[in-house]
Amino acid sequence: MRINLFVGSLLLAALFITSGDNGAIASIYNNNWKSDLFVSSYADSVTGSRFTSKKGWTIEPGADDYFREQYERPTSQGFQSTVNGLPAFDKYHESLDIVSGQFAVDALNEVAYFSINLNGQDEKTADGSSDFVGFKHFYRIRVSGNAEFFGGYMFGVKDPYGNSVGNSFDRSDSYKSTQMWSDLSPSWVTGTGLTTTGEGTRGYDEFTSEGDSNRIRSRIVGDSVELALNYGGFGIDADTFSHFIFEANQGLTDPQNYFWNDEYNFNQAGSPYDPSNPPQNIYELDTLAGFAPQPSTVPEPSSALLWTLLLGFAGIGRRRR
Repeated sequence: MRINLFVGSLLLAALFITSGDNGAIASIYNNNWKSDLFVSSYADSVTGSRFTSKKGWTIEPGADDYFREQYERPTSQGFQSTVNGLPAFDKYHESLDIVSGQFAVDALNEVAYFSINLNGQDEKTADGSSDFVGFKHFYRIRVSGNAEFFGGYMFGVKDPYGNSVGNSFDRSDSYKSTQMWSDLSPSWVTGTGLTTTGEGTRGYDEFTSEGDSNRIRSRIVGDSVELALNYGGFGIDADTFSHFIFEANQGLTDPQNYFWNDEYNFNQAGSPYDPSNPPQNIYELDTLAGFAPQPSTVPEPSSALLWTLLLGFAGIGRRRR
């Protein structure tokens, strides 16, 4: 009898803890996602480390490739000198220079997380001056179920520093300047004026207007801009997060020709490796491509506790018999 009373008390305690935990956590967004979930990380070239005093910054060989849609241009459009035959750019934007990217999926709550880790928040010139500017640019993620980015989505945040985005996904302004676009199907394009792009994508159409949906949230943690997308709330399949591109960009691109090599030809794009044709239209941005392994999650603490208690009850029952 005492054992049955003990078991009943434990069950009631477990149910109370579980229901209380779910009631207390009103948000499905996890500010500790980097420690609680399985996180994939991707390294990028860092232009900020390629500085020659009084000459400027050069782009690491192979880091910028127009034909592969890979860009490493967190610098000014013009250059003032050369270093070892390469154009040296006289202004450098730390807040556009991606150091690495991180990605995780919480399948339980249907939230995907991305972190765009940048080199800093200053704007520097070759003469040694430096000014703090914060994360005042556009930070976006392109996702798709295929490497050609056909039929995917794009979401991001505009000027998170200027819009006072804090360090929590649960702040009321965490979705103030977020936005989302779709390249899902031909129906998105019909009547919109969007056209098919060279990579097989049809052109991105606006899915949510700026600050329209709290299912897209952002925050600033140190020198990182993080984005959380409640993909389940939008009816997006988790398989969509198999290929993605991290992006830091000073300006907007035409959504009907979102890929830079659709919008501009090779000569218009310029080259950070050719002093006779330095970057022209494509400038002051950085991209990093990645692909996802099998997503994984960690059980919620309350669920793990409940299973531990239930296993303990089974052991008590065996001992009683």
